[in-house]
This record gives sequence, C-alpha cells and structure tokens, in this order.
Amino acid sequence: MGTIIKNGSVVSVCLLLGACSWVDLKPDAQSVQVITEASAKECKLLGTVNAQTKRMIGIYRRTDETLSKELETLARNEAASMDANAIAPIEELTEEGSRKYSVVKCL
Repeated sequence: MGTIIKNGSVVSVCLLLGACSWVDLKPDAQSVQVITEASAKECKLLGTVNAQTKRMIGIYRRTDETLSKELETLARNEAASMDANAIAPIEELTEEGSRKYSVVKCL
C-alpha cells in the first residue's frame, strides 16, 4: 500500500508541475491587453515578438493551455518595454513551445 501512495504522489506532483508557469507579469505589462489579429490591424504596429518557453520539463509534457498563458505573459512583458498597449497572436502555438505576436499601440 505504501508503494501505491508513493507512486500516486509522484504522479500528482508531475501532473501539477506540467501545469505550472514560472513567468510573472511585470507591473508595467499589466496594462497590455491581448486582442485579436483583426483588431490589431486598426492599431499602430510597433513590431513583433516571438515568445518561447519549454514544452517539456524533464520527461513531462506541459499542456497547451499552460504554454499559451506563459507565452502571452512573456509577450506582454516585452510589449510593455516597447511602449505598446496590446499584443495579438499572429501564429499558432508551435510544438516546440513558441508563438509570434504583433505588438501594437491602439488609441
């Protein structure tokens, strides 16, 4: 019985680890909104950013949802340093764990 509990605990920790994000939103990036690509076309394009993170943590594959949130946070942090107020994903999430965003300033 002790082995089953130990193995169950290891599996639980591993599943939680796959859902963890280690990227914090910087205070100045809190005002950067995530908008659609169509909405971004009405704004001034300041550039693009290619956000990247790790798909795998050891032998554990991280979920698309976790990766998307982390990439969005990375892109918002970078956009804030470019004096932007919005980002829009312009590519799908890659299998390797990256996504390209347009960085824009909207009125």
